[in-house]
Amino acid sequence: MFLAGAAPASTHSGKSVDEILIDSRPCVFFTLTGVGDADPEVVHSPYFALAKTHASYAELNALLLTARATGRPLTVITSGSLACGHASVALISMR
Repeated sequence: MFLAGAAPASTHSGKSVDEILIDSRPCVFFTLTGVGDADPEVVHSPYFALAKTHASYAELNALLLTARATGRPLTVITSGSLACGHASVALISMR
């Protein structure tokens, strides 16, 4: 799924959305319950960043909002890079 030589990604499975933050920056930020570092390889922060330029932004944002509204757990995988100064989201999935 990821290119050789890319920074390692972090995977967080079965986590609930704790907080969603939307401001003037070109990302949607969120935290997951019980996650202190979204991707400790790239930045020490609990915030994940979903860039509005992500190819699947609308779908991933819909999953994020649905999970927050329903309390259903998600799996979030980071890209191993930064978006808006926080751990960039590569994938979000919900069962």
